[in-house]
Amino acid sequence: MVDTSGYSAGNFLNATDVQKLPEDQRFGVILEGIEFRETEFEGKKSTRLYIPVRLSDGVEKDFNCNKTSAKAIQKEWGTDSDSWIDRKIKFIIARQNVRGTFRDIVYAEPMK
Repeated sequence: MVDTSGYSAGNFLNATDVQKLPEDQRFGVILEGIEFRETEFEGKKSTRLYIPVRLSDGVEKDFNCNKTSAKAIQKEWGTDSDSWIDRKIKFIIARQNVRGTFRDIVYAEPMK
């Protein structure tokens, strides 16, 4: 049997990735390669901020950064993403209603 769970999830950080980590290890180090990407969901186009991170267990993933997380990071380290590289962000899971369905959402905040 081949475990295909990593294939379907892609290289994007999700709540399951964070929940697998011990509570005191739910963080990542920001890597080079922060970028905006054009995305489309249900016919709507948008621009999303992707932050590559190395999780505390050594796995590298892309964090699809929501606006709440981006604002928290910007408040602490400024708007120049080059100043974010090699810094740690803590991941927090919040259960929220997204388009009528409750989902676990990953938020990030700077670690001081």
